[in-house]
Amino acid sequence: MTHSRKLNVLLESVKKLIRRKDFKHVANILRKIHSADIAYVLHSLMDVERTRLVDMLCEMDLELAAESVSEMGVLKGVQTLSSLSLVKRVKILQEMDSDDAAELLAAMPEEDSRQILDLMSSAESSSVRDLLKYEEETAGRIMNTDFLTLREEQTVGEAIQVIQSRQDTSVFFYIYVVDPQDRLVGVMSLKHFLLHAPGLPLKKFMRTNVISVNTETDQEEVARQVAKYNLLAIPVVDGANRIVGVVTVDDIIDVIKAEATEDIFYLAGVDADDHTYSPAFSSIRKRIPWLGIYLGIGLVTAWVVSAFQGTIGAYVILAFFFPVVGGMAGNAGNQAMTVTVRGLAIGELTSDSIRKYIWKELRVGLFNGVILGVLAGLVSGSLGYVWEKNYYIGLVMAIAICVNITLAAIWGTVIPLLLKWFKIDPALSSPIFVSTLNDIIGFSTFLGLATILFGVFGL
Repeated sequence: MTHSRKLNVLLESVKKLIRRKDFKHVANILRKIHSADIAYVLHSLMDVERTRLVDMLCEMDLELAAESVSEMGVLKGVQTLSSLSLVKRVKILQEMDSDDAAELLAAMPEEDSRQILDLMSSAESSSVRDLLKYEEETAGRIMNTDFLTLREEQTVGEAIQVIQSRQDTSVFFYIYVVDPQDRLVGVMSLKHFLLHAPGLPLKKFMRTNVISVNTETDQEEVARQVAKYNLLAIPVVDGANRIVGVVTVDDIIDVIKAEATEDIFYLAGVDADDHTYSPAFSSIRKRIPWLGIYLGIGLVTAWVVSAFQGTIGAYVILAFFFPVVGGMAGNAGNQAMTVTVRGLAIGELTSDSIRKYIWKELRVGLFNGVILGVLAGLVSGSLGYVWEKNYYIGLVMAIAICVNITLAAIWGTVIPLLLKWFKIDPALSSPIFVSTLNDIIGFSTFLGLATILFGVFGL
């Protein structure tokens, strides 16, 4: 049985027991399940059922309840916590890793988060407050402050004793080595560490070229560094190179997922906070502004087309090919824009490679434009001769398609780069500008050529 099938069977069993009001039995079943699968089950329940179940899990296994709520994501996690008593909220958030607790508290109303922090233990609240001081989407905000460091003069044997005394440390992928001023000077994997003699000092074999990030480093850059160097965790340092936290690979996966989702949503003209579980009114409120913008673009395009109404009136056949001209320019522009936005997001495009990339996209656009222009010209010319005994429409289509696809490739490439240069999210704004230019330039070129060839030269 596949994992998804097992989850569906589990969900059906849970729902059947809930209908019998047997929440204690459900909680006992879920205690044997991974927290990520529990989160899946909780997502699928009604609000009242979810609250009751989390409340019972909190009583039976607080650690599992905290892990499950954390796995639910920020939106659903905050919603679930808000339905619990204040005491239960404090217990659950206190049990979470500090970075997960900070993420949820940051999404809560300020009064609620302040009240919860005041009731948390001093050690836990201090760690969370420290994380909340950093800007959102930075390494400082997503790092875990529960890590282990060793002194460079310590031996392997002494280090093992320290490790054994710190069994509660949650972040333990690498051993980080610091000097007497607590500055990060070395790192080693556990495997590398255990293969050396007990009497050997750490400074004799530690790796000194440590890959690290600053507390203010953007989380996307953190993800790029982890992916580039195939790390399981990356240390976060302050201005004095003192290690203050560690970002682990599970947090990086969440960052990549969130950033990719955000870019996809933006490219589609949808707010990043719009989810499958969002209320209908919330989705309407977030989507309608974007639809209004595209309506405005459509009206501008209609105004441009109206400037050529004389040509359209004399040669009605031109209207038959409007969808082809607009669609081809739009598709070519979207292709170039998507590749460019992705290149910027994952760091493929740098200041050294931009000029080469633009030249490449220009050649791609020109080649595609010529090939598809010739094809469109042959087909439209044949249709024009059959319908109107005028095969010159093929010449208009061939030139228009070639010019529009080439220009669309340029807009789709250059506009995201310019927006990035002005520190504007390319995924958020590029579709608006690219669509506007594609429509205006595309129809202007097509109808302008028709006016010149048919009206001036009388073809």
